[in-house]
Amino acid sequence: WDKSTESQLKSHLTCKTSVLNLSTNHIGKGSIKLIIDFIKNEKSNLNALIFDQCRMCVESTCKLFDALPDSRIKYLSMDRNVLTLEACKAFADATNKGNLELEFVSFRECDIPADGCLEIAGAL
Repeated sequence: WDKSTESQLKSHLTCKTSVLNLSTNHIGKGSIKLIIDFIKNEKSNLNALIFDQCRMCVESTCKLFDALPDSRIKYLSMDRNVLTLEACKAFADATNKGNLELEFVSFRECDIPADGCLEIAGAL
């Protein structure tokens, strides 16, 4: 499924794109690399990522969170994904970098472990 998502991203993602909603699509390593390169691009106008129920692996989730301070993302929804302690720490680290532009974040029904909640809360 990732190849299909990756193909669509290559075909349709442009600098004019402001919202990327990939909810219920599989976002694998190939797709996440394209997305990260895109959100870090100075010409990108992307300001909202909606990745609800995307089954991202821990590595991809951490890489996405690591890239957020270098982006213009203001709205992030990752509802119904599994956020491990490692992913929560990556989000907290990104938040602590100080140049994060996020105004809205949603992690509903993400099976966040108690220590992960503490990591995120401590960074906000």
